[in-house]
Amino acid sequence: ALRLGTPGEIMAASKILYAALGIDFEGREPGEVTISRCYFSRFYTAGICRLMSSADAGVAAGLSGGGRLAFSQRITQGADVCLARLEIKEPVR
Repeated sequence: ALRLGTPGEIMAASKILYAALGIDFEGREPGEVTISRCYFSRFYTAGICRLMSSADAGVAAGLSGGGRLAFSQRITQGADVCLARLEIKEPVR
């Protein structure tokens, strides 16, 4: 419905959506994502955070037309920031 077509548009929409949840989402092309602050990291265990990442995967797939958000590190596992990669299979438009 949003007609997002470029990785930059997908990253901008993600930043707005996550900001509403208290998450500082920074996305850069070619799909690099850094989350420097996450409201939920104060309450979630590492296991719950991994489980909730499935919701992140659904958001990423919806915004990008089937893409995938894969985390390589998380704040809840002791890292300073969360790092992830948004993999987009093909242009959305």
